[in-house]
Amino acid sequence: MTNRLNKNETLERIVKNMDITPTMYRNAEDKYKALAKYLGDNGLECDIYPQGSFSLGTVIKPLKEGKRKEYDLDFICVINNKGDLEAKKFREKIWEILNQNENYSKRIKEYDKCFTLEYSEINGTGFNIDVLPAKSYINNFILLINKIDKENVEWFKGNPKGYSEWFKSVNDRYPQAQKINEFNNSLIAKESVEELPDYFDRTSLQRVIQILKYHRDYFYHMRRKENKKVISAIITTLCTKIAETTNFTQLNTIDLLTYITSELCIYAQLLSRDNLDQRYTNRTVIKKINCKWEIINPVNSEDNLADSWNEDIEKPKLFFEWIEEIRKEFAITNEKEYLSNFSNIFGKENLSDEMKSILGASQIVEPMKPWRK
Repeated sequence: MTNRLNKNETLERIVKNMDITPTMYRNAEDKYKALAKYLGDNGLECDIYPQGSFSLGTVIKPLKEGKRKEYDLDFICVINNKGDLEAKKFREKIWEILNQNENYSKRIKEYDKCFTLEYSEINGTGFNIDVLPAKSYINNFILLINKIDKENVEWFKGNPKGYSEWFKSVNDRYPQAQKINEFNNSLIAKESVEELPDYFDRTSLQRVIQILKYHRDYFYHMRRKENKKVISAIITTLCTKIAETTNFTQLNTIDLLTYITSELCIYAQLLSRDNLDQRYTNRTVIKKINCKWEIINPVNSEDNLADSWNEDIEKPKLFFEWIEEIRKEFAITNEKEYLSNFSNIFGKENLSDEMKSILGASQIVEPMKPWRK
């Protein structure tokens, strides 16, 4: 590739358009603090804190049915004064209180593990707050709720705070890919609610995870396999485990992406056998034991993130096909081919004028052949 196009700068420019905006940040913060106050005022002593991509700084606007939809923001709601209730009654109590409020009752939807509050669009983009009811357990673990069917609700163990701390311990070693100072001093004092992370610092690791999640949505949509797409927890865990074991912590986004995808490609050997080649025996982030896939949650040894791979053999196959496609795409050296591919995946509107000039006004090609199935 010539000097006209810096691949890392190109990637940085595009990926920042996937991120949550300052307006959305403020709005989400206001909403979840108001929710905590409402529950407290109505007899539920609770602590609410972000989890998943929102706590890790890896939020992207998801792709559903080929279109970019609302941000899904997850929050753990630990109720401190109803721990004696069985799971079903615990869930029903929270549902009842939320539905007593007109603002929440018109927005709320019920799912197996959460209640979702759907908010209207701001500047063309909406967001959903997923509230995951929970109670305290032991050793920093919490018990969350899973609705099996209409009559049966069970507890399951989780450690979202521990996961966030683990991710942060690795992420802090990596250089910032973007820094915006607008809100660095804007956080207000917390009152039984944990603050959202500073969304305007991004490391190369966070950017890589965002890129992979965005690309994943596109790949599985084009394959018409959205119901089989790899979950974000697997992407985040694998990237972070690989990043944890390397000494190359000064890698920029494109170089870290190349390194991580190359490492993941090695594990494709496990599609046909239980063990990697002898030269790769130190690679352990994905395991296969007695024909069973294992990707263990780093803070909960009982949680195998790859359980669904053992129930559907197509899922690991698609995962490694996807990883190989990414590896190939980011190795492209021809400028026009590289940008044409970017345009198809991320949208021409996210290209700079310089990129469009290199590409040409009408130089948009079809996606790569494996996606035309």
